[in-house]
Amino acid sequence: MAQINPVEARSLAFTPTWSVATVLTVFVAGSLLIERLIHRLSA
Repeated sequence: MAQINPVEARSLAFTPTWSVATVLTVFVAGSLLIERLIHRLSA
């Protein structure tokens, strides 16, 4: 099992807000795109 270096592993409390917001925006945009694609393919 790989050891996690405590210096490399960041908790969410120390993660910049902009990076969390960017990742969540990508997830939401991707899920909306997939949902619309499924809707168009099923029509």
